[in-house]
Amino acid sequence: MLLSLKKTLFIAVGLFWLVSANTSLASGSTGYFNIVNFNQRECNSMSKGLELTLSANHANPDGCSNSLTVNINCNGNDNFDRLYSTALSAFMAGKNVNFWVNGCDLTGTSGEANVITVQIE
Repeated sequence: MLLSLKKTLFIAVGLFWLVSANTSLASGSTGYFNIVNFNQRECNSMSKGLELTLSANHANPDGCSNSLTVNINCNGNDNFDRLYSTALSAFMAGKNVNFWVNGCDLTGTSGEANVITVQIE
């Protein structure tokens, strides 16, 4: 009985691990692009914060439904001000940027990648 219970638990944990591994997101780099549209939104529970439209579709490591726009979330993001100012500097200077993204923003219908770091080329 105890051996059967251990086998059942082992199989259940293994199946859970396989399912969760296949549905987890794989953060990564977008590649370098120009920002062509800088869209600041109101920061509330239904808002995304800052949407940035890029000059071309990015690498989209998380498989988000929109690979032309990325999102810098303002809710609970301690780095929002730094990410915002870095992105604005690149936009105003016409410089290419590379974003490290993790996960997809699903508050709207467009499903943009969530930015966690910004690098100016």
